[in-house]
Amino acid sequence: MIQKTFVSYELADGQTGTARILAFDKIIAERTCQMNSWEFKDGPRLASVILYAALQRLHVIEDVSYEEFAEKILVDYSPSDAPEDTGNPTR
Repeated sequence: MIQKTFVSYELADGQTGTARILAFDKIIAERTCQMNSWEFKDGPRLASVILYAALQRLHVIEDVSYEEFAEKILVDYSPSDAPEDTGNPTR
């Protein structure tokens, strides 16, 4: 069985939510890291790049660079293997 990954997040505008991380998000994050000459290894940057990809896919954020997202929009995040609420985090 595949273990699903979720990330709860808080944004600067007060918005909170939970996003399910899909394989596509990880692929986009890997491509983003390669394009920026960043290592693709576990850590805060990789987790935030994966969340950035997921939130773009879900149309929570649009037309914003990763740098702006990390510096001005993302307040905090917390990965887990279970969704926080009962809603559909993949929308």
